[in-house]
Amino acid sequence: MRKSTSKIHINKIVFIGGLLLFCIIIGRLIYLNLSPTIDGINLSKFAKNRNTTKETLYATRGTIYDKNDEVLAETVDSYTVIAYLDSSRSKNSTKPKHVVDKRETAKKLSPLINMTEDRIFTLLDQNGLYQAELGPGGRGLTELQKEQIEKLNLPGIDFIASSKRYYPNLDFASYLLGYVTTDDDGNTIGEMGIESKFNEELTGVNGSVTYEQDASGYRLMNIPEIRIEKEDGYDIYLTIDSNVQLMTERALNNEFQNSGGEWAIFVVAEAKTGKIIASATKPSFDPNKKNITNYLNPLVSTSFEPGSTMK
Repeated sequence: MRKSTSKIHINKIVFIGGLLLFCIIIGRLIYLNLSPTIDGINLSKFAKNRNTTKETLYATRGTIYDKNDEVLAETVDSYTVIAYLDSSRSKNSTKPKHVVDKRETAKKLSPLINMTEDRIFTLLDQNGLYQAELGPGGRGLTELQKEQIEKLNLPGIDFIASSKRYYPNLDFASYLLGYVTTDDDGNTIGEMGIESKFNEELTGVNGSVTYEQDASGYRLMNIPEIRIEKEDGYDIYLTIDSNVQLMTERALNNEFQNSGGEWAIFVVAEAKTGKIIASATKPSFDPNKKNITNYLNPLVSTSFEPGSTMK
């Protein structure tokens, strides 16, 4: 019985071809690992130019309302004034995009950001800086303040948008509401009162967006992003009645000034349910300014005899 020489010959060709292809692939991999340049492209520089950037999508802190849906604490837009100092920003532009007249710019900004003209000029007159932040007066500006500055049409003046906690009634149930601080990562943390007690519920969950950018910091549009949506915090509704609270604050303030006492409290409760309708404490503070002299609320931190009020 004769063997098929043609079949053996074909099998040898397939084997040799596969082995050759394998060797080519291995050789290519070795070349890619050892060679700094492939097809005229420096792989090391190319990798460095494709930077992965991850930005945090901050959750909006929940709003605190009274029983009539009146806002007691909310998160509002906030702005920081910055000035572009480097003349290169105006390159190839028909209009200047950097600060040209530093003294005039400082003079016009001074009354709007509560800083002296000389202090602003010092910040603007810094050599070697591309841009400068005009703080502290230029931080935490409202939308109205931003619009006032924009109307001046000052070259090189711009804004960085952020947010801040705002208490529209100022010195109003401050120990009850509390206030917030900001950590190094930009997260708000409740301190005292409702802001602290329900901090987790109010905070929500931050999201993120991850994308590629080139060496100049521009986003690479043809590469898909990885996006995790944020979850805003829950709103909280109190039993406080702002109208009753306002009258309580006024009455307590008058009595406190006339009595000369060290501290005073005034609480209004609904007789049938025990719901707190108003709660005022003196001395108090403005949560926007955090001008606190005593971090202990006398209502819950001091023992006293209620007497006939409980009958």
